[in-house]
Formats: sequence, structure tokens, C-alpha cells
Amino acid sequence: MITLYGIKNCDSIKKSRKWLDKNSIEYVFHDFRIDGVKNTLVKEFIENIETKILINKRSTSWKKLSNKEKLAKTKLDLIKLLIKNPTIIKRPIIKSKNMEGILRKLKIEIQRLNAHISFNEKEVEI
Repeated sequence: MITLYGIKNCDSIKKSRKWLDKNSIEYVFHDFRIDGVKNTLVKEFIENIETKILINKRSTSWKKLSNKEKLAKTKLDLIKLLIKNPTIIKRPIIKSKNMEGILRKLKIEIQRLNAHISFNEKEVEI
């Protein structure tokens, strides 16, 4: 099963959901604003996705942060920052276990959307 993480009004999320629906691929959507972002989820993201890829530094939310907040020096600081400001997480993030066939189908779309995949708990390079 695929879990798609993001915010429902994000254009990349809308495109991802539309593509998954069109291709009859079952998924669970985790909306950061509705479902929240917990410590364990942020830790998993940090452990599997490089910070420079995980954080959307072009977002309005990022630009509104103070310089002190942007300089999260420790892993704990980064976790707190992402929990407090989930809209700075670059979207979509797609998590899947044992879905190699679907990942192949998604390859072109994922590259186009600049998504990040966690496969068997590791980020997949495509």
C-alpha cells in the first residue's frame, strides 16, 4: 500500500492523487494539516530523505521563518521545526513497501513532480 504525504490543496499532491486514481492504485492520503505530523513520522522522513531535499526552501512558510529557526543545528531542532511547520516539508512524499511494479510506473511522474519515495524504509533513487 502507498501512503501519500502532503497537503490536499498542494498542486503536486493534486497531480499525484489524480495519477494514482487514474491508474487504479490504492493509497492512503496523510494530510499534514488534518492528520498532523508526529515525532516518529518526522524522524522517519529525516532518516530516509536528505534534509536539503526534505525542506522546501522556496516555500512562503520557509521564507517567513526567522533566521534562527532556519538554522536548526541538531536533529532535535529540525524535528521540532518540521512538527511546528509541516508546510515547509517538500511535497509529495510517497512511502511504499514491496511495490516495485508501482514504483516503475511512477518513475516518470515522480521525476516530474520531484517527489521523494521511501521504499522498504529507504529512499529510492530513480
